[in-house]
This record gives sequence, C-alpha cells and structure tokens, in this order.
Amino acid sequence: MSTRYTKKDAEKSAERLANTLGKKFGKCWTKKGNRNVAEIGCWTYDHNSVYGGGNINEIVNESGGVREPFGSRRLKPESFVNAVNMSIKSVEISRGVA
Repeated sequence: MSTRYTKKDAEKSAERLANTLGKKFGKCWTKKGNRNVAEIGCWTYDHNSVYGGGNINEIVNESGGVREPFGSRRLKPESFVNAVNMSIKSVEISRGVA
C-alpha cells in the first residue's frame, strides 16, 4: 500500500528543503513603518491543484515579486515530496553527511 501525500505534506517537504539549504521559509512579510514588506530570498510553497500541484517560490523584491528557482513545472504532492526527498539526499551526499 502506498502513502497518500497531501498539500500539507508537500509544504512540509518544501520547508525541509529550505532548511537544508539555509533558506528562510514562510512568514515572508514584515512590517516597516506603516507598510508591509516582503523579505527578499524567503521561500514559500505555492499550491494550486487546478494547475497541477505545487512549486517553490522565492521572493525577489520588497513588493513580493517571485521567481521559481526550480522552474515553473508544478508537481502533485506525491511527486513533489519524492523530488524533495531526492534533492535533500543529494545535498547530504555532497556534504558527506549521508
């Protein structure tokens, strides 16, 4: 029997990858004076099942503009979690941790 992955699982995986790479994840907005400002370099998980699943976004300016550091292809939660697990393992191997 295979494991069923959800959007929540994919988001947790994205956070694990961000932590592995030393990136800030989530809570990307702060208050400066009387305006909200996005933290450049912060990652978020963007999920939309209508468009095929989720992807990682990275904030690129204080207005909240984003780029997709891993490309624009969205993955369903199961594929996303598996891809992130492989990515984390690759980083661990390259660092001599695994």
